[in-house]
This record gives sequence, structure tokens and C-alpha cells, in this order.
Amino acid sequence: MQAPAHRYSAGIATHDISTTIDSLTRDVSLHSPVLASYRFRGADDVAAVLTAAAEVVSDPEVVADFGTSDRRLVNVRATVDGRPIEITHLLRLDDADRVSEIRVYVRPLPGLAALLAGLGPRLAGRHSRMRAVFARVSMRPIAFLAPLYDRVATRLVTR
Repeated sequence: MQAPAHRYSAGIATHDISTTIDSLTRDVSLHSPVLASYRFRGADDVAAVLTAAAEVVSDPEVVADFGTSDRRLVNVRATVDGRPIEITHLLRLDDADRVSEIRVYVRPLPGLAALLAGLGPRLAGRHSRMRAVFARVSMRPIAFLAPLYDRVATRLVTR
């Protein structure tokens, strides 16, 4: 792939999270890929999510980066805890070409579950040790069951 066209994705491609974070507006919002009613708001909260994700996600490769002057789509292939994952970032840009909104879509389910198991305790731990422990314990079954479900569901839908 050619070099990423926006500094948000350039930071991802070069494993330089500070470049990605520097591309954000102060009032940026990130729609959770899991929680329907929650958005991370403000550069500090979104930077914490992106930093935690950079700690969990291995070998990110930007495979698509395109858009217009006010919207971009960035698609990343990577692994999380040895599981393949695709993460699509739909970005809204302001007039200064800074990211003001991020919508994240993740597939497949086993990769999403591994991402949750890695991110949840890190993000909850920002508030308290007990929240981190609760997040770790509550997400273990999801991370364990998702790959099993993937194998079973594959068998159910194939001939």
C-alpha cells in the first residue's frame, strides 16, 4: 500500500501513537465499537483509548486510507493476543484537517473479544483497581467463548 494520506493513519502505520493523537481536535469524540450508548469525549479520554489500543494491538498494517476533505476511512489489519483483527476507523475532519469524530468498527468476533479483554481492564483501571479487576474477570468468558462460537457458527453455515 502507498503511504497513508492522513497523519492519523500515518501514526498507526509507523507505530507512533503520538502522531495519531496529535491529529485530534480538543473536543474529539470516539464512538465505542461495543457500548451503544457511550462515547469517549475530549482529547484526553480519546488519547487514553488510542494509547491502550496501541498497547494491545500488534503489527498494525494500514490497508486502506481514503476519503474527502471532511471524511476519511482508515482500515487496519492487525492481531490481538494472536488473533487476527480488522479495525475500520471512520473519521470526521474539521476545517484544519484535524479529527473531530471517530467511529470504530471491528471484526471478526474473536478479534473483537480479544480487543475487549485487553482494553477493558486498562480503561477501567484509570478509575480504580477494583474496576480493572471487574473488567478483567467479566471479559474473560467473552474472550474464551468467542473463538468457540466462531468455529461452531462456521460449521453451521457451511455445507
